[in-house]
Amino acid sequence: MTAASMHTPEANRANAALQAGQHASAISLCKAALRKMPRDPELRYILAQAYTRSNFPADAAPHLERLVREFPEGVPFHVELANALDGAGRPDEALEAIERALQLQPDHDFALRIRVKILRGIGKGRQAWDELSQRLDRLPRSVHIALSLGFVMPSDADPKPVLERLHAVATDATVSDPNRRTAWYTIARIQQRAGNHDEAFQAASNANALIPDDLPDQRHAEMFESITPEIVGRIEPSTLDGSGVVLVCGMPRSGTTLTEQILAAHPSAATAGEFNALPLAVNEALEQARSQGLTPTELSTKIAKGYLKALRSRTGDRKATTLIDKMPSNHLLLAPVARLLPGVRIVRCVRDPRDIALSCYMQDFAQRHAYRARLDTLADELLLHERAAERWRAELGEQYLESSLEDLVADPDTNARRLVAHAGLDWDDACLRFHEQDAHVRTASTEQIRSGINASGLGRWKHYEQHLAPLIERIAPLLAN
Repeated sequence: MTAASMHTPEANRANAALQAGQHASAISLCKAALRKMPRDPELRYILAQAYTRSNFPADAAPHLERLVREFPEGVPFHVELANALDGAGRPDEALEAIERALQLQPDHDFALRIRVKILRGIGKGRQAWDELSQRLDRLPRSVHIALSLGFVMPSDADPKPVLERLHAVATDATVSDPNRRTAWYTIARIQQRAGNHDEAFQAASNANALIPDDLPDQRHAEMFESITPEIVGRIEPSTLDGSGVVLVCGMPRSGTTLTEQILAAHPSAATAGEFNALPLAVNEALEQARSQGLTPTELSTKIAKGYLKALRSRTGDRKATTLIDKMPSNHLLLAPVARLLPGVRIVRCVRDPRDIALSCYMQDFAQRHAYRARLDTLADELLLHERAAERWRAELGEQYLESSLEDLVADPDTNARRLVAHAGLDWDDACLRFHEQDAHVRTASTEQIRSGINASGLGRWKHYEQHLAPLIERIAPLLAN
């Protein structure tokens, strides 16, 4: 039996929501249906996929573990379990799961793609490339194989055969838009590495043209403006001490992963990575304040306790005294966060906005950070974060630290010590040796983090100045500071 062999009306509705990107709706539909049909494997499979795509892979894993027990020959279940375990920061178990899938079907192209992703996340991208290269003559010329090759192609490899496969995917109208986008972004990265800047920018533009224009990320300004001092004042502070939590935030590609890894290398710290539990907690507190006129201390404390429990669980570390939550967009929510977590420590990462813009424009974030698809909306997001920063500097005082990537690269010792001290930790030399640790990195900065602190991406925007001209003009106020 496979997940595709049963098609109940409930499963069809949930799957339609999943395919439309309505993950919260898919989760709700599956949960409701499973109360009536608890043994339905298709519903459980859809629920697990929705959890993973909502950035809750730890919630997906138990459902998939049950499915592989019940259907040990079900390759899709093993593959999805590997994907969820990887997302939950359990790469060793993820590799075991994907190996079981490949034992059942050795040339399963999507399973191979997931294996490549896992290996790259633990710093074994070269191993993944070598293994694919040795089998290339008998692997299908499929979408997943082409994307996997581009994902781990080393700098000393001949790019022509990889680019040929990627172009075939990117220009095939029968291929799904998400896979075509990924192909174009990968082409952009390869061309950029080769110094073909015009070709790289055009490939990124082709990718961005495939991003829907109605995604939630484009409503950040409305959300930020709605969090007024008056509404925040209706949230009574919780009774919890939030000083053991460090929020690393700011624009994507501003140095958030580097900052996170420096702090997470400390023996007393643990990171949850990019974790979306805090926005949900903030939304609950704000909804109560708006609908009832007050979020009392009892409720704000309950909400904060729920968040801290989820954060601790996500890190998988019961002993760490400092927990790190690295979600860039949390930067727009800091006023209500400070009410839920009094004493919380915040690091806003900053970088030359032109470098941030270029990196965001050319990065494959799937459907996240949709504002990056156009230069005007990308410029507006940069301006929005600076408006937020002006407010937080005034409201949050010493809780709020801004860390410049350029300063961190120029003087790692001084600025890393500054970060560690702000987190309330004593200095430990491990914080400057973060790249030597066996950390599991799943963000867009995987390759950079493995190389330690370096200046490789600083000033890259200069190669693209003519393409970025409209954005540069729009963000002129930021450049004048």
